[in-house]
Amino acid sequence: MAVISLLVLIGVYLFKKDVVDSQTSKKLSAIVADVCNPAIILASLDPNSVTSGKKVLLFAVLAGVVIHIFYVILGMIMPFLYGVEAGKRKFYTMMMVYTNVGFIGIPVAKAVLPKEAMVYVIVCNVMYSLLFYTHGITVLSSGKEKMNLLKVINPGTIAAVFSMVIFAFKIKLPFIIDNTIAYVGNATVFLSMVLLGVSIARSDIIKGFKNKKLWLHV
Repeated sequence: MAVISLLVLIGVYLFKKDVVDSQTSKKLSAIVADVCNPAIILASLDPNSVTSGKKVLLFAVLAGVVIHIFYVILGMIMPFLYGVEAGKRKFYTMMMVYTNVGFIGIPVAKAVLPKEAMVYVIVCNVMYSLLFYTHGITVLSSGKEKMNLLKVINPGTIAAVFSMVIFAFKIKLPFIIDNTIAYVGNATVFLSMVLLGVSIARSDIIKGFKNKKLWLHV
């Protein structure tokens, strides 16, 4: 985690020195979300691992379903326990259920967890997308906006599903494709942490620290 913290500090530094501004940050975010993150997902699961296979994948799916059901229930209860006013409850529900499992979560998990754990991260990433564009959109819009399953189809989700197929059926990709994916994926952790640092540098951290309800949530 010390390395992750240093990478975040690099992002703060680059923003303060005006090397990375808001426009650059937006473009880098698109590169990470649409290119680097799908690559790191594909590179994260090893089909040759002794832990790979359909049984492990099935267990990961079942565990993911149970965890997300628990989060949804908790997301409905906690805002009331915090005493959050009615108009802001949906935001606390979203914070409880939808952590940043994709953009930041996968690179951090890749950096600090063993490779065998990545199947659980990737399964949760798919479930996150399915839930966000159904339950999440409904919560945010207070029931006014319709669910849009088409938005689930994005580079990250496609890569996650493809990687699970590779993992379950122990498919080996051609060497040149495998290496290309690995090289692109290796850029994800650095870029994601830099962007997180930029985001922190742009935000009002002091105001966040003063919010007692946010501390309870953490």
